[in-house]
Amino acid sequence: MGIFKNIKVILIILLFVFAGTFGCDDPSYNRGKSDNKPLIAGVGCLTTSPVSMKATTYDMQNQIINVNRQLIMNMSAQNTQPNMTSMYEMYAGVQLEVDLKAIQSWTISQWLAFIAAMISNPDSASNLMMAYVKQNPLLTQFWALNEMESSINAGDDGVWMTADDTIDPIYGYFTTSHEGNRHQQITFSDFGVTPSSRVDYIIEDSRKIKAYKYEAGSDGKFGTDDDVLVRTTVFQYNSAGKIQRAINYTDDENTFENVYVFTYDETGRLQAMNSYEDEAETKNLKWGSYSALTWGEADGKQTLDITLGLRIYIGYTYKIDAIKFHYVFNDDGTIHKMIQNKPMSSNIDTCYVYVYSGSGFLSMGKMNDESINYSDDEITQKSRTVNALNIGIQTE
Repeated sequence: MGIFKNIKVILIILLFVFAGTFGCDDPSYNRGKSDNKPLIAGVGCLTTSPVSMKATTYDMQNQIINVNRQLIMNMSAQNTQPNMTSMYEMYAGVQLEVDLKAIQSWTISQWLAFIAAMISNPDSASNLMMAYVKQNPLLTQFWALNEMESSINAGDDGVWMTADDTIDPIYGYFTTSHEGNRHQQITFSDFGVTPSSRVDYIIEDSRKIKAYKYEAGSDGKFGTDDDVLVRTTVFQYNSAGKIQRAINYTDDENTFENVYVFTYDETGRLQAMNSYEDEAETKNLKWGSYSALTWGEADGKQTLDITLGLRIYIGYTYKIDAIKFHYVFNDDGTIHKMIQNKPMSSNIDTCYVYVYSGSGFLSMGKMNDESINYSDDEITQKSRTVNALNIGIQTE
């Protein structure tokens, strides 16, 4: 399935050491603003220029099987964005939101069938459960993208990046409009045809501090005056500038709902994510997600194992390991490879081995130029992903 299917190059442009101080003729550029970062001499003013990133995955017959494209708002948010030294945080920091109404309507026979499938056919059980789960990566700054277009199937017309494509469930399809420090994001349930949700982000110092989630009002449309505020999330940061808590409230912060807490070691590496149903952070959240990170070393290389899990409550709380990841790092701290298991399984789904050219804009941002993708641990190649970056124009 598509959950975390490919570690595409997300938001990488935002972390480049660019933002326009040399050769800048844009009157909106203010050299005194703290969020404008220095640019390599001669590159020019890019704070308001469109920047696009495209990742294309090919099968062994060189046919496209996956396309992801982002249009970046500007370069000024790079201090809080991940590169290939910290991209693992995006996977470890995912809030899994279960459609409780649908799950709670299951009959006893459906639950028994699910439990039996967990024992005899984990892949089938995972597909059943994950169909009711939405993925919300809490440690990202997606407000900084004007557009996200992510496709895992070209649809009936056979043409990629058109309205009948099937979207990737974690990246999806959304558009963002910006007014001052408020960034309104409309997410679609398909490839740009059917709006499904609205979230407004409040930004300070190039990072989100609040997120307002809306449902459509009586007109059935998102982004209009009758939208209904249903949740407010407050993000708290530690002294190192990393997200420490995501606190969820009903509507306008009147009633506490739950909190997601992130812990880090003394070097700033993420150690765990947990969710709680009380403000004292003593009671684990029923139907909440969690992650555990184990850092180690093998053959002289730093390693990391991540377990992203989900608690389900049916009279008793059960912990389900939704998906597991294994990382090996290069000596410079960039990721050499990531092994992603199938959901709720110890079997490998994909092993991604990352290739770095050592030159060009991608390397300057500590990002990979491509990845070689295997169906096992670097034995059987099944695809490759090629990354392309354009500054000032959108990648086609």
